[in-house]
Amino acid sequence: MTSFHSPILLLLVVASWFVQGGAAIARDFLEPKADLACRADLFAGYIPAFQNADVLPKEGIFAVNLQPMTHVFYFMRSSDEVPQSYGGIVTFESIAAGRYRIVLSQKARLSAVQHRPFQSVPLEQGPADSNCSSRAGIVVDGGPLTLQIGNVMAPSIKIAMMRLPD
Repeated sequence: MTSFHSPILLLLVVASWFVQGGAAIARDFLEPKADLACRADLFAGYIPAFQNADVLPKEGIFAVNLQPMTHVFYFMRSSDEVPQSYGGIVTFESIAAGRYRIVLSQKARLSAVQHRPFQSVPLEQGPADSNCSSRAGIVVDGGPLTLQIGNVMAPSIKIAMMRLPD
């Protein structure tokens, strides 16, 4: 009699995994990317760290080790710089054209420069909330793109840059 109940129990356990997993997949699929961008666990786990002025192959989630603002060479300077803060730049060597959401782990001034020719790209700054210290939306042409980060009060910052559906 025990051998008959074991397969039934196994089937019930497997079925519950599918139902729970399916609900999680459906929830993640149905939530808009903009909402997912500010999840509390966005910066949890391993995040690769890069140095000021590094070139990254593509967008994603990463950390940048910053320099004092007086040591950073920006393509375009901002008038609201705080000299006692940290800053840096990272360049994406070839980014696909489209809309992106940028989330920062802490409050910072963010600007973007599109290459060929060098031109400032407008960013739509969003309000800070409990899960996002700073966020922005950007629409870029394909090719190289540089993010300029400034007015950070810590020597490092985490950044998530995710492509949004068209």
